Amino acid sequence: MKRLVTVTANEDLPIMEDEYFKLVEDSGVGVQNTPWRGLRVISKGDAAKHVVEVRLNGAGMPRFEGDPVTYEYTNAYVSHGMRTVADSIEETREYADILYDAADFAEAVNEYLRDKSNFGAVGYQE
Repeated sequence: MKRLVTVTANEDLPIMEDEYFKLVEDSGVGVQNTPWRGLRVISKGDAAKHVVEVRLNGAGMPRFEGDPVTYEYTNAYVSHGMRTVADSIEETREYADILYDAADFAEAVNEYLRDKSNFGAVGYQE
């Protein structure tokens, strides 16, 4: 049996987007030819440069048995590394601004999961 997995991100039609982050729907075909749908947040610009991400907590792994599946998420959160780079004062301010924006974007994604999408898990938590 050949294991073919395909992934398509609809980056041209984001669900929501700001200067540093973009929420997009991913889809593809996974194991056992199971079509799937999910979400992904893409860091862009200075957020990518500073390695600041908005990540999604999954609510478990769907069963890939041939029938279409949709990933569910409990919440979004901000992830950033502890850097050992000696930033200038201006770069430090830029980094802090990006972290504030990431927190705002994560809150907007949480609202979307809770109120406006079919990707939010039952028993949603922030």
